[in-house]
Amino acid sequence: MNSGTPPSLAGGRDTVFAAHRSSPAAVDHAPFSSRAESVRTERRLSPPAAVKMLLPVWGYRFVRQFLDASLPTLLAPGNLPALAGMLPCEFIVLTSEADEAFIRLHPTFRALSEICDVEIRLIDHLITGTNYSTTLTLAYTEAVRATGPAMLDTCFFFLLSDYIVADGSLAGVMARMIDGASGVLVGNFQVAAESASPWLQDKLMFSTDYPHWDFDAPNEALPKVKLPEGFAAKLMAENARQLYKLPIGVGRASLGLSD
Repeated sequence: MNSGTPPSLAGGRDTVFAAHRSSPAAVDHAPFSSRAESVRTERRLSPPAAVKMLLPVWGYRFVRQFLDASLPTLLAPGNLPALAGMLPCEFIVLTSEADEAFIRLHPTFRALSEICDVEIRLIDHLITGTNYSTTLTLAYTEAVRATGPAMLDTCFFFLLSDYIVADGSLAGVMARMIDGASGVLVGNFQVAAESASPWLQDKLMFSTDYPHWDFDAPNEALPKVKLPEGFAAKLMAENARQLYKLPIGVGRASLGLSD
């Protein structure tokens, strides 16, 4: 499902979430255990000076899934907004000419452009039938090389279009990169969107310690994007009401929710 990849190839694999140049590590001549330790403690020559998010996606079905489901999670406060507050940040969408106009006109993409610099680059010359993995690899490679000498001081995030990213994930990765890590490798779980989406809409509940600590006010917690019909009410009140058997009508006015 990622960037046109069929479900059988969509998950169950590790992803290099972020990478940056590192200091030389003399691991070739060391015993195996020492080599493992050297790799684990490898550190960069200098902290990153910029961030580039690379996201390949093409084909209406997959572009729509990215804009409606994945990108809103990247817009959560602890993800792209946090990165943009740390370093100059650019989000590069690698897509086909046929999908460009739809992406540019989508409200979630416009919300993205308010957070950081955005660019759409066409990769029609790399899209070949069903060889999705090759297209992804070449698209990432072209984008990194196009950065030129600045690539050595840039932290790259290699994203996939069907990932749902928890709030704070990107900030956590970036903190490790700033602390000296040369790269961060993450795993993922694969689910079927058709069955997972309705289930999540009935289970997810908003939780906050507002106004004591995080200041995530309920009326400002959700990204300013269109959510599935009825989901905001479920997330902010109804799911919790059903779980804890609360009376109908409690808290609706304070959350700005209508019946």
